[in-house]
Order: sequence, then structure tokens, then C-alpha cells
Amino acid sequence: DLNSMKTEGRVHITSKNLKTVDPKLKQVLQIDNIEPVTATIDMEAKLQETSAVISSAIQTNLGSIKTVDTLYNLRTGVFESGYNFFIPDLKKLHFITQKDLKGELGVEGRFKMKDRKISLSAETGCFGGNTVIAYSKNKLTAEIENGSAAATGAIFGMRDMFGAGMFNMDAALIVYGENSEEILENLSGVFHLEGKDIVLNMIDIDGVINDLSRAKEVNLFDIGAIALAGPLGLAITKAQDIGSAAYRSQTRGKSLINQINARWQISRAIAQAEDVALSTPKHRIASKGRINLKTGRFMNFSIALVDEKGCSVFTQQVEGRLTKPRVSASKTVTETARNIFGSIFSKTPVKKDNRTETRCDLFYEGVVAHP
Repeated sequence: DLNSMKTEGRVHITSKNLKTVDPKLKQVLQIDNIEPVTATIDMEAKLQETSAVISSAIQTNLGSIKTVDTLYNLRTGVFESGYNFFIPDLKKLHFITQKDLKGELGVEGRFKMKDRKISLSAETGCFGGNTVIAYSKNKLTAEIENGSAAATGAIFGMRDMFGAGMFNMDAALIVYGENSEEILENLSGVFHLEGKDIVLNMIDIDGVINDLSRAKEVNLFDIGAIALAGPLGLAITKAQDIGSAAYRSQTRGKSLINQINARWQISRAIAQAEDVALSTPKHRIASKGRINLKTGRFMNFSIALVDEKGCSVFTQQVEGRLTKPRVSASKTVTETARNIFGSIFSKTPVKKDNRTETRCDLFYEGVVAHP
């Protein structure tokens, strides 16, 4: 009877230079090039009546993990602990992440398990600002305050992609399910990112829009992809892969993103663009529509160049998969330029009550101001 049992004692376990790569791990992860892990483990447990106070430290060639203030209640089965881990070279985790991460990562937080239910918190400064993540009772919250666009790009192997610029991000999501497919299917909540004065070292947005005649393959999705998720999402999805090789060769340069806002409402894996736009010193680009996160497909999605009133000057539809979007065929370069600079495409003079008015295809009414 654990309610009446009292135990006292001490257990100390030390193991040095363990080397192992479990063949089953390779089979589960379907990865062959797993780096052998060398580990040194030092763990001590003190039994005090119905509780065990545990301290542990694990040092590996990939990084280190330490637990602090760890307590296991033998009576209630509650396990809780503080923790911190440090990975000096994220590149070594490629066999897990399948991404070219770079730099170092340090995280600290707390973990609790009760009745097979987990809650945790984590905090890190790896994005240049302060990042706080918490999970409890199927609710996941995340916040990045004063994140650095340059630091974020560097972590994902694109140190030269961003220059100056800061961003904030917050998310509140419902996360539950027995497996990854169910979790994604049930995903609901809000994701919001905002940033200002971000330097993008991969494309001259204003230059491309001002000189469309030299870039027949350029489309607004290529130019405005950063608006979908901002510096964080663009880094994760490897922005240098967006667009064709011909497009990238014609758009080299630098852009200043005056303002960016990406607010998404998510309901059972369907993400609705509530306010998604960016502005440069000369132009404003906005997106609207939905994305099915489970199938990875665009749904009635469009992106537009908008004027000071939020009217669409030039709009393109985006279809297909996130990994291979199909953009509706553009008009000829001459006609496109005439539409944009002559405002003929979406703003046609009409008469109403003997007054001449301009027809406006209203596309955007969000927080991103026109330059």
C-alpha cells in the first residue's frame, strides 16, 4: 500500500562513454546516416518517504541535458521536473530535423506528468528575442517577443537572407490526437506574426514590380511569399527554393519590408488568412483565402498588389500544393504593366448620378498601411 509505505535511501548511477545507435531507431526514423551517440550519464535519486528526489545530467556528443528540482511522488504518480538542455551545433541534428540548421540552441523549462497527461513550459533566446512555449490540457501557446529576423534566418542555415529587422509572434492552438495525422486534423486556434523594418537580402521587390517587362516568369506569389508567415515561416520553408531559377536570377537585390502582418485563424486544419499583407517603400501586397494544412493545398487563395485604398491593381490566383503552387496565367507583360501603372485592370471609370467614379475591386482592409 503506497499510501502507508515509507521508504528512505539513495541510488546513484554513473555510466561513461556509452556508444550506441539502435538499429530499430534507424528503422523507425527511416534514416541510415544517424551519427553514433556517445553519452556520459550521472543520475542520483534520494528516496524520502513516499517521494523520490532526482537529479541527473547527460552529456553527449550532440549536447547536454540536465534536470533540476525533479520530484516523483510514489503515492500519486505525479512526476515533475525542471530541465535545461544545450545543443552547441544544430547541424548534427540533421538526421532528425531533415533541415540544414546551424548555430546553437539552449532551452530551459519545466515538465509535469499526471495521470498520463503532460504539461510543459520552455523558454529560449535562440530567435534573438525571448521565446516562451507552454502546453497543458491540449492547449499550446507560443510567443516570440522582439525576435530578430537575422538570427532566425541564421538558425535555419540562411545567415545572409535577412539583415536588420524585428518581429513578434504569438499563437494559441488546440492540439490533441493519438498520432500526428489526428493532431493536424484537429488543429485549431490563432497564429499571428507582425514585424517592421525588415531587410530582405534575396529580392528587390520594388525593382521587380517597377520593371515587370524584364521578368515574364515573375508572379506575385513569388514576390509576396514572405507575407504568408513572415521571417520565421520563410526561413523554415527555405525561401531560396521559392520560384523558378529564372525568377531568382532576375530578382537579386535587397528589399526593405516596412511592415508585415500575418494573422491566420485555424479551424480543424483549415487556415483562413484574416489579415496577411506586407508593405515596402513603394508597394503593398496582400493575400486572402484558405490553406488546408492537412492536405497542404491552397483553397480559393489569391494574392494581389493593392493601392492606397486597398483596391486590387493586379491579382493572381494560387492553386495546388504548398510545395508546388500553381499561379494563374498572367496577362502579357505589356498588358500587366499597363494594368499596374495605368490602373486599368481593376479600376475602371463609371458614371453614377452624372458623376464619374472609379470602380474599386476592394481586396484588403487590414492593419498594414500603404506606403
